[in-house]
Amino acid sequence: MAYPDSLDVLPVDFVDGTGPRDTNPAARLSAAELLAVVNAVAAVQAELGLVPSASFATVAARLSSIESAATSLSATVAGKADLASPALTGTPTAPTQAPGNDSTRIATTAFVEARASAIDGGTA
Repeated sequence: MAYPDSLDVLPVDFVDGTGPRDTNPAARLSAAELLAVVNAVAAVQAELGLVPSASFATVAARLSSIESAATSLSATVAGKADLASPALTGTPTAPTQAPGNDSTRIATTAFVEARASAIDGGTA
């Protein structure tokens, strides 16, 4: 590993479009990118024979935990139905509309039974 001009272990571009040489203090890193930086520092410390501090190891562990949580959350969100056109599976439920409601709201079987009963003279 060469220092400091070789950035071979750092991300090429960060989430916000900046690069590892950007000096903009507003640049934000994802958990994975920050973990890559922490790992690069650990690699430099190991090559120089330095022992990382306990706080450095704690930061690395927390970043790894955050990355795992983010991956888990992404998987959970990916499994949810779209808000615009959800695919209804299982036994979906809806509130029963008031009698005489002729809107485009969902008609439950209870609503249909009540309407059919009213039309049929009281027997469904």
